[in-house]
This record gives sequence, C-alpha cells and structure tokens, in this order.
Amino acid sequence: MTSVTAWAGAAGGPAIVLIVAALVSLLVLLLIADRVVQQQAKLRLRFFEAGGAKKRVRGLEGFALSLSNEARAAYASIAKASGILRMFGTGDRGKIRLLLQSAGFRSGAALANFFGAKLVCSVLGCVGAFALVAGGTFAGNLPLQGAVVLVGFFVGGMLPEMALKRHAARRQQRIRTALPDAIDLLIIAANAGQSLEVSMNRVAKELVRNAPDLADELRVTTSEIRALPNRREALENLALRSGAPEIRSLTATLIQTIKYGTPLSQSLKVLAAEQRQAKLLALEEKAAKLPALLALPLMVLIMPSIFIVTAGPSMLGIGDALFGQ
Repeated sequence: MTSVTAWAGAAGGPAIVLIVAALVSLLVLLLIADRVVQQQAKLRLRFFEAGGAKKRVRGLEGFALSLSNEARAAYASIAKASGILRMFGTGDRGKIRLLLQSAGFRSGAALANFFGAKLVCSVLGCVGAFALVAGGTFAGNLPLQGAVVLVGFFVGGMLPEMALKRHAARRQQRIRTALPDAIDLLIIAANAGQSLEVSMNRVAKELVRNAPDLADELRVTTSEIRALPNRREALENLALRSGAPEIRSLTATLIQTIKYGTPLSQSLKVLAAEQRQAKLLALEEKAAKLPALLALPLMVLIMPSIFIVTAGPSMLGIGDALFGQ
C-alpha cells in the first residue's frame, strides 16, 4: 500500500487528478445535457409540430439528447446492478420520488437514475479525495487518508441531492411567478362556461411557451382528473408535487368549489385578489427591510471615504504641528 501511495504521489498523482477532472467534467456535461438540451429539443419539436414539419432534432442538439438518454440508462443500470435502491427505506425513497416530481422528473426510471448518479458521484468523490491526499505531507498517513476519502464519499453523494433540491426550488419559484396569469386565464375560461378540467387543459396550452413548468403541472393534473375517480385526489397531488403555498391555496379553493358547488369564476376572483394583496404585502415587507440592509454597506464603503474627505485635512494639519519643523 505504501508503494502504491508513493507512486500516486510521485508519478501517478497528476494523472489521477486529470482522470478525476475529466470524469467530473463529463458528469457535469451530462447533467447539463440532461436538463438544458432536452428542454431546447422539446421546444424545437413543438415548433416543428406547429409548422407542420417533420419531428426531428438535428446536429448538436440531437447528439446531446442521445447522450443524455444514454447517461440516464447508464445511471439506471448502475443503480440496479449495485442494489443501492435496497439500501434506502420506503420512506426515504418516497421523499426522493416526491422531490423528483417537484423538480419535474416523473418517469418510472427517475428514481433509479438519481440513485445511480448518487453512487457515481460518491465514487468520484472517493477518487478525487484520494488523489488530493495521495502524495505530499499526507503520504503514508493511512488513517488521515481514509478519513479524507470517507469525507469525499459522503460529499460526492450529497451533491446530486443538493443539485436536485436547488433545481426543485427554482422550478417552484417559476411556478409561483406564473401562477397569477394562470388564475386570470382560469377565470376567463370559467366565465366562458367551461368545466374545470377543460379550463385547466386550455390554460396549460396557453402557458406552454411562457411558463412551461406550470403548464406541465396543469397538464398532469388534467390527466389525473380524467383518470382518477375523485377529482379532489388529483388536486391534492398537484399541491403535493408543487409545494408552493399559492398552489395549495388554489387547490383548496378548487376543492371547496367542487364540494359546495360554488361558482368557479367567483371563487377564483376572490383567490386572485387575495394573492395580489399578499404579493403587495410581501413587496412592502422587502421595502421596509432595505434601510437595515443598506446600513452595513453604507458604513463599510461610504463612511470611510466621507471620513477621509472631511477629517483628512485636519489630521494632516495636526501631523504637521506635532511632527513638523
């Protein structure tokens, strides 16, 4: 083991670092292709469909799309071969599945893809940590090397979950931003005499370009309303997937409308007014916090300049009087 460590530190250390950097770069490129390029490809396909052209994606987008699909298949194969899914309980898998749904990943293999990526990142973290401590002052210190490799394993395994939570939070914010427009469109559809599922399907079609995340949620909810025996369950699933308080208020209003038979447009108008008032109060709260937030930058950046300009000549005069001729 000592000879291996010495080799890694003297000759193979840079090579290991380059290999780890290449693997990490490949992983990052695959994740970028998995999200950004697939969204662009789907949007391009919609444009092709709208123009009556053939459904195809050319050039770099097609290559990145196929690369992303291969990466997903590889992650799922790694998860199944390693048996990592069995290491987590039903509750943990349920939480991860809900987080994946909140991030927009609803395919059957999404859970296996996530745990496969988690395992790959853990291994890369181990290799990267070993490459950092293999040579130099850590050479021969096996307990410290083992501890650093173990830390690299846990940190690497945490990265996919952190990235997924960040992506889900951003998607939730985009849904909350587009929700007022969706409510206004629902009011217009309800005033036209359309039913709830027809109204939601129509709004989803109108928002597919400006707010694809909210349109996707509404489209899934419409499908669940048509498939499930109880529309309340479909609306509760919408609130559970999104996690946004505004969406929960919308679903609660729709559930009460279905339960008590109140007019849909009237309930949505009341909800829209409440959400506008809540948004106005939130903006006023942020504006009220600005003086306290600006106090520290003023003291750190502006006050020293003002002090130099105002007290500088006096300090120079005092210095000349004390230390001059």
